[in-house]
Amino acid sequence: MSMNILFIGTQGVYHPLIAAQWYLHSIIPSQIKDIPFLGSLSIEEHGQPLLVGIDEWGNKVYILGVGYDVTMAEKSIQQLAEIFHPADEYLAVQTIRTRGEYWLFLLHRLARIPFLLEFCQRLAVALLQLNFDFICGQVQRFKNNF
Repeated sequence: MSMNILFIGTQGVYHPLIAAQWYLHSIIPSQIKDIPFLGSLSIEEHGQPLLVGIDEWGNKVYILGVGYDVTMAEKSIQQLAEIFHPADEYLAVQTIRTRGEYWLFLLHRLARIPFLLEFCQRLAVALLQLNFDFICGQVQRFKNNF
């Protein structure tokens, strides 16, 4: 039975994206800056899940930024999945938290100012590299509970 995996966080294009990439490819911290869509303003503004890839068991892996109230968003998504899920597919929602996630939220907002874009992206990558083990630990616990 295939399933859909959704990694969520305040901003989907940061820590949930790293979580999805690590889940799929076991990336290392130095590869963070090269992840497609990392810090993408346009992807985040779409407000819809982004398919990152398909794992070795055929499960589709998505990311989604849900804003400040991650806990409420996770509950809502899980409840909707229970109501509407098709019999042959299942949705697993995993919240990814990181220390400084509200700084990432602020950096993402400031990156909309053209002359701050590169500076904000560099700071975001540095913050994510510092939290890499914390993010990967959450993904490993998720994998262990499969």
